[in-house]
Amino acid sequence: MADKQRHDTRRILIVSYFFHPEISPRAFRAFELAREFGRRGYLVDVVIPDNNFDYGEIEKKEGLKITKVPSGIIFRKQNIEAGTGKGPAGKSSALKRVAAQLLKTIFIEGTTSEFFLRLWHYFSADQPEYDLVISIGLPFNVHLGVWKMLKNQKSIAFADYGDSFAAPALFKKLEKKVLKRFDWILVPTESVRQCFKGLKDLERVRILPQGLRFDDFKTAKYSPNSPISFAYAGSFYEDLRDPTPFFDFLSELKKDFRFHIFANTSHPFTRSIIEKYQVRLGDRLVVRDLVPRAECIEELSRMDFIVSQKNLNADDRPSKLIDYALAKRPVFIYSQSSIDKELFMRFLEREFEGYFVELNRFHHIENVVAEIENLADAIRGGD
Repeated sequence: MADKQRHDTRRILIVSYFFHPEISPRAFRAFELAREFGRRGYLVDVVIPDNNFDYGEIEKKEGLKITKVPSGIIFRKQNIEAGTGKGPAGKSSALKRVAAQLLKTIFIEGTTSEFFLRLWHYFSADQPEYDLVISIGLPFNVHLGVWKMLKNQKSIAFADYGDSFAAPALFKKLEKKVLKRFDWILVPTESVRQCFKGLKDLERVRILPQGLRFDDFKTAKYSPNSPISFAYAGSFYEDLRDPTPFFDFLSELKKDFRFHIFANTSHPFTRSIIEKYQVRLGDRLVVRDLVPRAECIEELSRMDFIVSQKNLNADDRPSKLIDYALAKRPVFIYSQSSIDKELFMRFLEREFEGYFVELNRFHHIENVVAEIENLADAIRGGD
């Protein structure tokens, strides 16, 4: 209660393209921050793209005010299916596919480009004076839209990055200009922090990984599976996270196993990978659609080990590792350019001691928010 009494006059704005009940690291980040600030007694405004989810109960329970802004005109964000956290699959018209390609050519983030225009329109109206503003990217379009509002605010502002991304020089110039208005940049790892050289004084780029309430999750009692079972949870991406080399390797093995995948099967590339290797792996590949985070962690805790694939363009630890750590199972990590096949074979023989992921204090959401408050106080104190 002390925290609540201390902060009940402060107002915070959180803007994100992804939010509960979507199943993605940025949705988790935005929601966990919002509810922890609400618990501490802040007046919390959340701005997200429009969808069909009813936030009435969440607003009441968590002390939030959630505003939906149209995500676009041509490309509206898909609605969210209850219980899955993902939009329904659907075929795009030829006209939309052409328009999407045109947007990607003009602006690096493609179809989400419309969202920053809608944010700009929304923030053109008078806004309350906020003590803190947290803009959660990617997409960078969120930071661009929030930048519009910050020009008329004295707020202490944070730009939160789940990761960095390669961009043309012209775009980097825009990014540097936008980030001048943000007091702090928040990133998950040191390797991502180094990507901001030349964009922001690195003293203002702080490592602050995903945080959550550990009490929200439970694990199953583990017992070895027969045949040995391992799992991957997440999506695949053709440019950054292509699992083809790993699946080819699995296809060559004679050993029996069960590889469980929890993935958005409506994602075109992910679906194409699954369809191709279901034929080659047969019943050794078990595919499940996305499930809520707590359910996924409990399912992962039943596995003998977990598989994690790094993005090709970064050496950072995937944000999904916090979920794997909560599952309390060993983790085999690889990238499409580097697979330690000998190590994986040892995993198949259950030789995986020493490959568990450890949590640190910043994985507790209360510590994440406390650090954000400390950084804000440093600005207020003239640091």
